[in-house]
Amino acid sequence: MKRSDSYKVIKAAVGAIAVALTAVAFYPVREFLAALLIFAVLSGAVGMALLIVFLVQELVFQGVAQLEARLACVRARHAAISGQPEDDHVLRGPRLTAQ
Repeated sequence: MKRSDSYKVIKAAVGAIAVALTAVAFYPVREFLAALLIFAVLSGAVGMALLIVFLVQELVFQGVAQLEARLACVRARHAAISGQPEDDHVLRGPRLTAQ
């Protein structure tokens, strides 16, 4: 084995050791970045789910408000047509009569 070959082997070994030490030093950083990425993805998913729930709730509230307004218009129209507000049998359930 030539002297230049032994220097190449020593240089390769020192390089491998340096790479290993660097990898050991950066391993916690890599783990931290992986945990940060997982946390970001999960918190984003939870945020999207909460946003969807909020938007569905708002749509339901708007729908209920529109239904209430239309029902009030129908009741008012029916009362105006029949002339007797207590005669709106279409909009009320059956009365329980005492027997």
